Amino acid sequence: MSFIMKDSKNGLIQQLRALLDDDNAAQIIKLLKPLRHEDISDLFRSIDEEEKYKLFSCLQKGFPRTTAAQVLEDLDPRSESIVVKKLLDKELIELIHSMEDDNAADLIEELPEQRSKRILNLLRSRQDDTLHELLQYEGDTAGGVMTQDYIAVRDTATVQQALLKIRRRAKTNRDIYNIFIIDHYHHLVGILPLRNLLRAKGRESVSNIFHHDVIKVHVDADQEEVAHIVRKYDILSVPVVDNDNKLVGVITVDDIIDIIHEEFTEDILTMAGTNEDELITTSVFNISRLRLPWLLTCFIGSALNIFIMHWIGEDILANILALSYFIPALIAMGGNIGIQSSTITIRGLTTGRIDSHNWFKAVFRETRVGFTLGLIIGVIIGGLGAVISYYLFKQSPYIGLVVGISMVIGSSFSAFTGAIMPFILSRYNVDPAKAAGPFVTTANDISGIIIYFLTASLLLTFLMK
Repeated sequence: MSFIMKDSKNGLIQQLRALLDDDNAAQIIKLLKPLRHEDISDLFRSIDEEEKYKLFSCLQKGFPRTTAAQVLEDLDPRSESIVVKKLLDKELIELIHSMEDDNAADLIEELPEQRSKRILNLLRSRQDDTLHELLQYEGDTAGGVMTQDYIAVRDTATVQQALLKIRRRAKTNRDIYNIFIIDHYHHLVGILPLRNLLRAKGRESVSNIFHHDVIKVHVDADQEEVAHIVRKYDILSVPVVDNDNKLVGVITVDDIIDIIHEEFTEDILTMAGTNEDELITTSVFNISRLRLPWLLTCFIGSALNIFIMHWIGEDILANILALSYFIPALIAMGGNIGIQSSTITIRGLTTGRIDSHNWFKAVFRETRVGFTLGLIIGVIIGGLGAVISYYLFKQSPYIGLVVGISMVIGSSFSAFTGAIMPFILSRYNVDPAKAAGPFVTTANDISGIIIYFLTASLLLTFLMK
């Protein structure tokens, strides 16, 4: 097996597309034979929708079923959705039998409800029970991402017995990092790293060499919490237990990498005002429907700004038109500073660097940063505003002072809002990522307009008496 270098990928894709156009299955199989299944999966991203199923059909004809199943496991969400939709139930069941149980459970969970039930009813193997058990848990919990493909031995076993069990299970277990020690009632009592087992004498009891201090997670723990634990303690696998401390599964490092990627993608999409369903659908209408709610929020904010400008700023703008020219700069700067603060805070919450104990320090720091940025930019735009107002519009240079002070206050408030909003949402178990993007921008637009016109009203009334 070989892997694709970045430079050779484009040429391979061109050859593949030409062969797909010619429906030359034999040459497609020959072209892909030397490749690893991960690289074959990656090729699906670069071909058209109608070519994806055609390519997968070639894989089913010319490759072992296990390889086709591995490719299906590694596909991006959109490609997987397209392929699975066109597979017959019989074909899908055969592939599921060749998949790892946790990946098979994820695949079934993503199917439409009716087809999911139909597939589960048709499964008639030992794996069927495993899938039913895994599907009882929410997809974003430890139970939803764990695998039952692990090796556990009794605390009364010897090293020789443990090694014998490993040899018997080595063909079916994908990753053997640790051996999990259980008692007579299947309670998790310890963990034994494989390297420690290999160094021990054959007749020695595992009870003398395993670690009693086990880092474990509950079956209902959020997958993001699991990823944080693995990253914090630098471990390759983490056992999953139920309410009775019975071992029910294991989460390995490859699953953790998938979780981190999934959570990062989810946060980015949430901050952009959409969700991961957009990665699967190809319908322009459906994508528009997903993005519309956040954009409507922005529209409502903009509509409120119109009324605010009418109620507070109508008289001021009528007399001092130059004020209106600085509104876009103030709103844009406030929005950008707010998004920066919210993004930094959200990232801090995600990594654990910021929590509920040091929230005040984090918010105060971001507010000071906003004040500093506002002061620097306020001096610049205030000086520019004074010159423009006096020489271009023949109006009071005090307008520059209004603009500068508004910039300082608005930037400070925007930074404060962007920093504190993730904590408020997190307090009520709402994804903090929702605090970024359209939400913060809309809130800061409204507050920026209010601050600007109130400042103008107070200062200009006082200074121009």
